Amino acid sequence: MSCAILLWKHGRITALHPGAIYLVFHVLFVTVRACSVLAGSNTLFTAWRPGIVPISEAEVAWAVNLADLALISMTAAWIKAAADHRRRHTSTLGVAPRPPRSAMLSQKVIQYVGAVAFPIGLAALASFAYLPSAGDNASTVDLGSWNYSSWTVITQSWSGLVLLSLIYYYGFRKVFVIPLYVYLLIMAAQGSDRFRVIVPLIYLFLVWLFRRGAKWPPLWMAGAGLVIALSSFPLKSIGWMIQNGGSFSDVIEVATNSVTDVINGRSADQLILDEFACTVSLVDESHRYYYGTLYYPLFTLPIPRQWWPDKPAINTYQYELSTPSRPMATSGMVPTLQGESYANLGIVGIVIISFVAAYWLGRFYFSAIHRDYLSVYRFMYVMIACNLIQVYRDGLISLVIFTVVNMMPLVAIAVLSYVSFRRRRTRYLLQLQVAPHPARTISRG
Repeated sequence: MSCAILLWKHGRITALHPGAIYLVFHVLFVTVRACSVLAGSNTLFTAWRPGIVPISEAEVAWAVNLADLALISMTAAWIKAAADHRRRHTSTLGVAPRPPRSAMLSQKVIQYVGAVAFPIGLAALASFAYLPSAGDNASTVDLGSWNYSSWTVITQSWSGLVLLSLIYYYGFRKVFVIPLYVYLLIMAAQGSDRFRVIVPLIYLFLVWLFRRGAKWPPLWMAGAGLVIALSSFPLKSIGWMIQNGGSFSDVIEVATNSVTDVINGRSADQLILDEFACTVSLVDESHRYYYGTLYYPLFTLPIPRQWWPDKPAINTYQYELSTPSRPMATSGMVPTLQGESYANLGIVGIVIISFVAAYWLGRFYFSAIHRDYLSVYRFMYVMIACNLIQVYRDGLISLVIFTVVNMMPLVAIAVLSYVSFRRRRTRYLLQLQVAPHPARTISRG
């Protein structure tokens, strides 16, 4: 609460600010979960197979203290980012305005990228996704080992991402919103990868606020956002039930039970605090820190595993930390940003990495809001901001995975628009140098 008040008074926080997203994350996955454990809720690994050691309440309490320390560090970073921006903004008052030099989104680039990515996305959906109207068609194309490649999953999102780029540029027109609505329903029925529904919805929320010039959503939108957030927890179960022909009443029952568990802090998805506690304990038991080396597998990311079967896993460090009594990697645990920071440098890592990440995000935010809506800079901020919930949950590695990889068409639009802008600007400057100076022309006459 104290950090929220400080951000409100000194951090210039809005619903578009990265701090607002983190506060929601902290309350939902740290505060609510900690209260649930205090009330007697079972911790991670409880009632698992013999030999698996449950997370103790002491480990959870220590994780809460570390999470609060990270929140304090990030709050200080966001307040500093706001103060630095205020100081720079004040110092430029009275200076004659200059023409905008920021790269702007190119309409042609959006159209060209869309013309390529949209049909690929539709083909991937038709070939590899579950379509309720078509029955069990998880894979209608046999590509051998490539059927299990991440590319078959990534490309399924391309048609939806193209629609998001069109909505960003042209606004919430029915011709874009209606097919996007259909796309989101298809993604919701997949029974996996909820981010393909949640991230686009957050993206639309940010775009709506930016286009309206609003700092906070109206009450109806906040209420709808809360309903959507609660509905996202049982999304996997609902997707599987739809695929297996579950009745509407069964879906409602599962959704109701899931929401009740979330409110009481007992949902399996709220075990993120327990998983953070497990990460800290495993790092301490290993008697080692990674000092940034855990990011090395990102350099191998562009190489398909079909070409390099032994390619290092992105979460290689989790496999190294896992033990038979705490199967961190094989159970699909997430470390959180703080767990990843602790694996890098212990408590010092939590303080420093949390501060640096928050300060950079704060600088990015303040720079974005002072640029044109159609600038590449603000477009890139929206791409990153809508994925921050994944970054806070999974660590900085997700900043690359969920932005550069899973939003590839949007990244292509940003990069190609920037290149196009730079080429036009360079051509314009060259023309100014070649053109005769007006004063010299007059003197010669």
